[in-house]
Amino acid sequence: MTVPRIRHRALAVVAAAALTAGTAGCSGAGDAEATTPSTSLSPTGAPVLPPATLLAGRAVLSQDQYYAASYRFVPADGSPAGTGRVERTKGGFRLDLTQPADATRVERTTSIGLTAAGPFFCRLTAAAQACAPGGRIPDGETDPRLQHAFTDWPPKLADRTAAISVTVVPPPRDAKGTCFSVEGVAASLDPPVDPGLYCFDDVGRITALRLGVGLLTMLALGPAPATVALPAPIGGGLPSTAVPVPTPSATPQTGPGSPRPEGKTSPGTRHSAQPG
Repeated sequence: MTVPRIRHRALAVVAAAALTAGTAGCSGAGDAEATTPSTSLSPTGAPVLPPATLLAGRAVLSQDQYYAASYRFVPADGSPAGTGRVERTKGGFRLDLTQPADATRVERTTSIGLTAAGPFFCRLTAAAQACAPGGRIPDGETDPRLQHAFTDWPPKLADRTAAISVTVVPPPRDAKGTCFSVEGVAASLDPPVDPGLYCFDDVGRITALRLGVGLLTMLALGPAPATVALPAPIGGGLPSTAVPVPTPSATPQTGPGSPRPEGKTSPGTRHSAQPG
């Protein structure tokens, strides 16, 4: 997983598309079709860009945004809502998803990202903390995939030839920014990004994100840290998230085979003294 840098060629493509849209209605008087009311204009008279072009512009900008943000995380499986935190720097990235305890699992944090030493996947609980080597996701662990929207998917969202369809949609509750519903086209057997909801502010920071695992909604925004820190040591098994099963307490035996207190005898074992 790498953190891509801004692509000037993609900026040129978006700028050219905006310029084309802006001049479409400025042809000569003989071109009646270009000046008909069917031209898409906003209430202020500015041209309305196609959704895919709007998304491409936000995705290009996002590649040069470095920040720390906290999010509300609502899992898609109906488990209790938790929190998320994103740190995006020039040299690294980290996503923490913290979920509260429920009937079967303890409170836990899944941390996934990239430092100068390489990718990591970590699990943190009150009992233990550990990171898998090389960012490998162990069997039985769920890859949240949300991290890709902050790292390697923006160039794909900015690619106007990508096999995706894009629609502008209203933001989810408590979310801000411009939101896009992204789906793979029918002809694509391997969509370049996961289908979902992608919301950006005007400079390309993700304000809301809904993928298969759940929904992130931004709560607060701050400056990026100087570096991304590894949350736990590399190596060892990741801690279990299962609620510990209580160990039954020992109960005293009361049957015939139970031990008798020292110095005590039962009536059936009492012997008469024999004469000498």
